Amino acid sequence: MELNLTGAYPIILDGEKTGEIKVSREGLFWRFEGKNKMCDELLRISVYGDGREGYLGLMEPCGDEMVLVKKFSRSALKAFPKTISYAARRGQALDALPESSETPEQAEVSSVIEPTASPPPIEEKCAISEDDSPPNENKPPPDDTPSPQEPNCEWLPCACPCSLFKGLEAKSITSSIHGTMMRQGEDGVLLAIPSDTASLLPETDFLNFIEKKDIYGFSYYVYRV
Repeated sequence: MELNLTGAYPIILDGEKTGEIKVSREGLFWRFEGKNKMCDELLRISVYGDGREGYLGLMEPCGDEMVLVKKFSRSALKAFPKTISYAARRGQALDALPESSETPEQAEVSSVIEPTASPPPIEEKCAISEDDSPPNENKPPPDDTPSPQEPNCEWLPCACPCSLFKGLEAKSITSSIHGTMMRQGEDGVLLAIPSDTASLLPETDFLNFIEKKDIYGFSYYVYRV
């Protein structure tokens, strides 16, 4: 069956529309681009439809919004809904959409009657692409607790490491870093920077080196933020 996922779908959190997921075709891949209002939680998003759930990943803070950009091949979308209705937290399908939320069909009709300007695209430095994601990122983890067989499953992509810092110097230095990973634990936030990149960073007092670690088969320097 040919997939036809192109469109804009509401993100529904706690009964309200808080953002939007846009799906478009990009070569052999399907591109999922999401924006949501800022929230304090670790927001893992899935799309829903046809009684199915398709896990997209973790939305990252960027400016005053939460963002997500993912690309999936046709084979990676095998378990996804063939028709998407909305997006919501992972594992929290809705019984019904809020009355105030437009369906994708309604949104398409509205855009024909009264076209509106498209929002500016998300900057690539805030995007999580397939190159930055670990091999199994497209697969939803069984739960939030790391198992002994998967010691690295608690590490998640950090698209905007500069958002973890407050000082101007720290934000300036970390804004150019790509491919980082982060882990939230009881001892605080740990930031893993690819070894090649970390070796070029200047000495600072806001990054406390912890260890050199192999994560998903790649070498990282781990710092406490």
